[in-house]
Amino acid sequence: MCLAVLWGPAATASEPTYLSAGYRFLGAPDFLVDSTFSLHQPVTLHGGFVEYGWGDWKSHWVAGAGGAWSSIPEGNWQGAGTDPESTAFLEWGVGFLGIWAGREWNLTITEGLFFSPTLALGAAAVLGNVYATEVIPGCVEPTSECGHWRRATREPIDFSYRIMPVVLASGSIAWRFRPDLTASLDFGFLNIPFAGLAFQYHQ
Repeated sequence: MCLAVLWGPAATASEPTYLSAGYRFLGAPDFLVDSTFSLHQPVTLHGGFVEYGWGDWKSHWVAGAGGAWSSIPEGNWQGAGTDPESTAFLEWGVGFLGIWAGREWNLTITEGLFFSPTLALGAAAVLGNVYATEVIPGCVEPTSECGHWRRATREPIDFSYRIMPVVLASGSIAWRFRPDLTASLDFGFLNIPFAGLAFQYHQ
């Protein structure tokens, strides 16, 4: 979900400057994760953001910054097509901090109701670590129930990179139910799918 409040001049046809802040819930569908891992936990994150927009109301620039923190539960993971003994117990203590810039459009559906697609590119830093622990040797099936040697073999996974690209492709169905207040349903893709609800205030 995404809860947002916007400050700034009233949105007009010429200069709809605004500042937004909000919350997003992000999650990767199991069928996408299944292509890489035969055994895994739900991939979900919670995030917050701030965003600034300026330009013509129908088509304007946006720049934003935000962060997200993993809510993936600890548990056993096994790579697709690997030996069951390669299963590892993972703890996801990672977060992401990123910036992006792009373009947003407002397309009128009917009076007071409009659709707003956004396309943006940016970069994000990976914070924290994922810790891996070997499962007890000899445990093969079911690997989801294999025990582990947390105290003896727990080590952080070595990330080969700490900077990753950000691709934002989103849309919102917005309803301006008062001259100074808009509510919208947000959805899209920020490296992984997200959904949310936004509230906007226009001065």
